[in-house]
Amino acid sequence: MILWEKLSRKIINMIKRKPRAKGVACRWHYTADRNKLFNHPTSPSTKSFWCGASSEAFFARGEFLKKKQRKKLHGLFSAEKHQASESAAEREYVLLKKYKNYAIAALFVFCNIILIPILEILCLPAKKKSRKFLWRKAAIFNIGWYFYLSGLKIKVEGRKKISNKKPMIFIANHLSGIDGFILIYLLGPDITPLMAPVKYFPFPYSYWFGKMEYIDVQRSDIEKEKYQTSYEPHQAIKKALKELKSGHSILIFPEGHVSPQHKLLYFHTGAARIALAADKKITPIGIIGTDKITLSKFAFLPGTIKVIFSEPIDLVKYYKDNKSTIKKTSEKLKKEVRNLLLKKYYSLGYDEKSPEKTAVFFNIDNTLYDGNAQKDFIYCSWKRGSIEIKYLLAVFYYYILSKCKIISYFDSFNYSILILKGWRADKLYKLNKLIFNKNLKYNVYEQMRAIIKDHKEKRHKIILITHMVAPLAKCFADYVNADYWVSLYLEEKKLKYTGKLIKKYINDKKDKQVLELKKILKFELGQSFAYGHDYDDLPMLKLVKYKTFVNPEKDLEKYGKKHNCEILEI
Repeated sequence: MILWEKLSRKIINMIKRKPRAKGVACRWHYTADRNKLFNHPTSPSTKSFWCGASSEAFFARGEFLKKKQRKKLHGLFSAEKHQASESAAEREYVLLKKYKNYAIAALFVFCNIILIPILEILCLPAKKKSRKFLWRKAAIFNIGWYFYLSGLKIKVEGRKKISNKKPMIFIANHLSGIDGFILIYLLGPDITPLMAPVKYFPFPYSYWFGKMEYIDVQRSDIEKEKYQTSYEPHQAIKKALKELKSGHSILIFPEGHVSPQHKLLYFHTGAARIALAADKKITPIGIIGTDKITLSKFAFLPGTIKVIFSEPIDLVKYYKDNKSTIKKTSEKLKKEVRNLLLKKYYSLGYDEKSPEKTAVFFNIDNTLYDGNAQKDFIYCSWKRGSIEIKYLLAVFYYYILSKCKIISYFDSFNYSILILKGWRADKLYKLNKLIFNKNLKYNVYEQMRAIIKDHKEKRHKIILITHMVAPLAKCFADYVNADYWVSLYLEEKKLKYTGKLIKKYINDKKDKQVLELKKILKFELGQSFAYGHDYDDLPMLKLVKYKTFVNPEKDLEKYGKKHNCEILEI
């Protein structure tokens, strides 16, 4: 042992090391990123210079063994290796679970398709009124085995508070596409949900929902045009009242949409109106955890979620006692649901004292709109015959050059607007409005419109900031009911465009525009929001408290993750 200690000391002395205080022991460690040893002081009681190192740790000259021999050393890389292997194993396990649950979701869809002709035959001798319950019971059975095979566990709290004898209204928050399935499974076949238009869902779900005779509602002007067979809001309320009179409970998601940010959105007044008109109690439900396990609309990872039932509320009594309004009554319902949830599901800035001083900034392209609106406008103009093919090709040529970073975005924009030279201002505005209403508005994200609606109800200022020509930007501002909008303005002479931009607005960075607006509108950046997509939006996003990257570019996504910003994929 004495010979070994002497030899060890000689080997250590051959390696350069930092000086240390007398009487302080030292431990040697290996760093994975640097092929050298370093020492740091430990407690004076520590005698060993290397914990767990074997006798083959070093050559006589202090060099490391080769990689294969180094693997034999115990105690050197154990922590790092363990962590790396654990993380790799976790990734493989999560990936395996994803594939497994996607396969189960595909099996669920397949079974629903196979059952359609069988149920149609079984329904032939049944009465018309009882047919929908046969479909509903079959759906609940399917949902039950789907949840079981997918590994979904549901913890239910407060269910004993509910009386199954009397019909009532259930309201819940909406975090994911499976929320409806969960509550249908828990509440049974007598529940009739108010839902999105049946044709909004893919086959076979659309077929099943139609046969189960759920109440599908047109939620927006777009859905009124697309799904004309669905109920209008006032018709849906009448239908819900009939269901309650016939002894069936109803289920409503008052937010109207799945919350894209997994935060509680504005509550529409439909639930309050039905409860007051029918004089029925209303039961708030809180759903927790479905946002964490969701893979797609109807596919999810194994996990445990919680469903909390609150005490039924006598809304008629509250309305009379407080001399309330429909809007305030609806806000009361939102507070009741919010009290059941974790704080992370509360809407951002829910406790702000002066909401009128809050501004919300939005970019348009790839944030509110799916794609590049100006590019789509030019293409639609060409299809209508308003622009010649040579101008269309020129614009796309400049667009490709800017994407390849051969020229800047503003250079491509300046070249592109030359095609508007000589156009009358009123003619361009009318063309913008026509193409927007016939084509472009269908590419506006409904999820972002729901977010804007939520901000509007909180009395926030909605401001669009975009590098887009003013006539087209105005169409977007009118459509989403924005309070203000900032865009690029075209130079006019004698009511005709010159093909140039007004110099004042060229190359203005969005942060400067925000600061100028702050002076005029006197809002507080410390409580404001911003939604952006690319690096042009970053200066604007840095100014506000609540930053959201919508469908971000890769570099911006890395920045967002590094700085713990919200990332929203639509």
